[in-house]
Amino acid sequence: MIEKTLEVIELEYRWMKRFARLLLLAVMALPLFQFGPVLWKDGSYSERWNVMVNMEAQPVDCRGVAYVLQQCEVKFVDRNDGRTLMLDYLVFGANWGGALPDLLRTSTGHFSSSIAVSGPGLMARAGALLVLFLAGLCIEKLALALIWRLMLAKVPVAAPAPTRSDETVILSRDRRDHF
Repeated sequence: MIEKTLEVIELEYRWMKRFARLLLLAVMALPLFQFGPVLWKDGSYSERWNVMVNMEAQPVDCRGVAYVLQQCEVKFVDRNDGRTLMLDYLVFGANWGGALPDLLRTSTGHFSSSIAVSGPGLMARAGALLVLFLAGLCIEKLALALIWRLMLAKVPVAAPAPTRSDETVILSRDRRDHF
């Protein structure tokens, strides 16, 4: 009976693991969708970057913990018409707070900043997505371990199998003759 119950619980746990992995991938889709394409365009070598001199940079505004995980906003103001352009970056292992980057533009019209397209900038941005994914995996494993313990707690406890006695029974000579 208990073996059948354990098989059912293991099957349910396998489905729970699949659901948790799909949930992790769905949660990771949002930062990957928001920060991934810009990272891909900034890291491509297909075009040449030109410095935009008619844009005035403002200091980078970052939220989060420096050198751990930060979301940084780079704002630029067009000197000609006063239009404001804002770029969002997710950064790991760097502190971009207060930096004054230059605005860069490709011939196709893609904007970026000078600190974001450098080698350390690209690595910091790719590292942030990797850290988010690894943190999600750790949370998934801890949650699955907790769920497994809760599922095992639901298993009914059966009476232990009777054990054989190690004691010797001494029978009288009359009783031994009957055996």
